[in-house]
Amino acid sequence: MITHINTTEEYKDFIKDGLVIIDFFATWCGPCRMLTPVLENIDQEYEGKLKIGKIDVDSLSDIAQIYNVFSIPTLLFIKNGELKATQVGYIPQKSLKRLIDKNF
Repeated sequence: MITHINTTEEYKDFIKDGLVIIDFFATWCGPCRMLTPVLENIDQEYEGKLKIGKIDVDSLSDIAQIYNVFSIPTLLFIKNGELKATQVGYIPQKSLKRLIDKNF
């Protein structure tokens, strides 16, 4: 299940353990909306192996600033609290799977 992260505390707790993808998005962003079904498919395929969290940059801009997120969508690949990779822009499912397998 994809988790919508609403506070800095939720974010810190969410990323501290395991394999995590964070999706920085905005509701008005077309490419962000295109990425949503891709992430939903990945969430089902990798169920139990990784977690996916979504952060609305309009609501939690402080976290976006920490990672210098200037364009959306931006995906962060985090393992046990450590940033492993970043992907800016829409990415097709096959390419996202390759990135996951490479970084996790």
